[in-house]
Amino acid sequence: MFNISKRMMLVAVLGIGVAGSGAGPALALTLKEVANATTATELTALGAKVLTAGQFKKRVIGRKMTEIKGSWDWIINADGTSLSGGQSSSWKMKGNLYCRGYEKGEENCSQAFLIGDYLRMTKSGSNDLAGWTVKLD
Repeated sequence: MFNISKRMMLVAVLGIGVAGSGAGPALALTLKEVANATTATELTALGAKVLTAGQFKKRVIGRKMTEIKGSWDWIINADGTSLSGGQSSSWKMKGNLYCRGYEKGEENCSQAFLIGDYLRMTKSGSNDLAGWTVKLD
């Protein structure tokens, strides 16, 4: 009676969806597609949104994030500190970029992208994405 693809079932489980053009069914994304994107261009083509500083603060700050393979957790606090994998560091927003390491003179700034409940970031000063994906819990 119903013809539900495995891909659509994954979308339902993961909570990822991107509306189609209206001419047909919604495009469905899997976590694998999100995690396998290697550039910001690829990720935005999948429907990811670049976060502004305000959106980053509203959607990410204070929320626990878990790397999708379960190897580490991360929380970015409103006081300018973050804790990841048991290591504490400092962060700040510079325009719409998330920057860390500035207190050591090693500032690394990245664009942040959100797609569903998944966050990806660019490598510092690059269109290439960091090799990890986190889920906002």
